[in-house]
Amino acid sequence: MEKERSRKYWNPYFGGVMLGLVLLAANFIAGRGLGASGAIKSAYR
Repeated sequence: MEKERSRKYWNPYFGGVMLGLVLLAANFIAGRGLGASGAIKSAYR
């Protein structure tokens, strides 16, 4: 039998802050958002 390992998850508040910082940095560097919102913004310029 395989030994089950417990997974350690990040604190949800820390994960949310990190995600926000990544999105903010991407918006600052690329000049548009990520994903569909960024694509729509680029298409209708």
